[in-house]
Amino acid sequence: KKRRARRGSARKISGAASGCTLRSHAPEPMMNRGIAWALLAAAARAASTTQPVDLFFAIDAPYYLAMVACAMRAAYERTNASYRFFVLHRHPLTSKQICAASKLALGSHFEGCSTFTHEREETSCEIGKKNLATVNTIELVKSPRVLDEIYRLTELDFKSRKHGDCTNRGDLVNLFNLAPDAIDQFLLPLGVTRAVYLDADAWPDSDFGKFYDAASEKYTAVALARRRKRCVQAGATKWERKMGLSGANWSEGFRQDLPYVYERLGKTLYDLDQRRWRADCFHVPSLKRYCELGVADRVVDALKRQTRGDGSKLWTCGLQQPPLLLALANRTAILRRDDLEIVDPAKGIEACAERNPKISVHSENKNSLRTRAMRREGGDRDAALGALLKRLESGDAEACGARPWREKKGSE
Repeated sequence: KKRRARRGSARKISGAASGCTLRSHAPEPMMNRGIAWALLAAAARAASTTQPVDLFFAIDAPYYLAMVACAMRAAYERTNASYRFFVLHRHPLTSKQICAASKLALGSHFEGCSTFTHEREETSCEIGKKNLATVNTIELVKSPRVLDEIYRLTELDFKSRKHGDCTNRGDLVNLFNLAPDAIDQFLLPLGVTRAVYLDADAWPDSDFGKFYDAASEKYTAVALARRRKRCVQAGATKWERKMGLSGANWSEGFRQDLPYVYERLGKTLYDLDQRRWRADCFHVPSLKRYCELGVADRVVDALKRQTRGDGSKLWTCGLQQPPLLLALANRTAILRRDDLEIVDPAKGIEACAERNPKISVHSENKNSLRTRAMRREGGDRDAALGALLKRLESGDAEACGARPWREKKGSE
């Protein structure tokens, strides 16, 4: 009795219940929903920056390689992301040349070069699996049939134009300028599921990471709106007036009176401004979705309508951009230049606002290796690559900022 008294008179609990702790009925602390979403968004951004950004270029001449090599260097100098580069090429460019130039341009960021060939003509959305490196070359042995058809129809359209319709140069009508339309066919076989296409003369700039992180599952592509001065409502520039062109001529001259066009791009110039975007830099968040949508086939459809020859042309100017714009109409997140917000006039986010020109996704100025001097009459394009490699090899930190093509022939 004394022992029981010392232990107390509380009833003994046995079995499974004896291991339970008493549960408090106080309300559990709840995280603010806004904070939770912010943390999730931050985690998503962190995940995107830890994965390498895949950049795709399509080039077929040595002087374009000079530009791409400098674009590779600029990517690391101007942003905090890591990259993998994919370079579609053909003779006279070789994978050996591309790997050598990339190694010099990237320095310590270069961790190898893998070489592949593209020989498949049929369209496929199957995702392959390959061992990828920092730089990956893709030699075009056989092109996809759909890309050959895009090239055939683009050439037909260009030859049918009347003098004064447009200012496009004939040398831009080539397979590699049109290759971005079939970007999925070159990258999916390698196991790449997300990528950004860049023109050879477009270098990633300080805000490129923000552009890359603006991806949305809702859209097939992400691109930049036109600059204010290139919006059709802004009117003709001084050069356009001198050439007798209007703002509408410069903006591809879309026939917005035709149902096929206005159903996609609207009926007014204001509508058109909100739907136009630049094709020199666009992001495909899901290459598989891009493929399943059949973007390249949609481009072919637009070009077939354009080349019927019955006076029902859909546009009067432009090469690769107009049919791609129509193919991806209402499926592209168009980012306003001043703040990278998705254009949505209903919310007051208009394409041509441009209040903050400090936002810079990629460089557009035509200096440095940006072709002005190389396109000049009598300019030696092929010498540009050799001169650039010499500067890179000597450790010249300003190699891409200088103008190596100005070195005279025979001065080496």
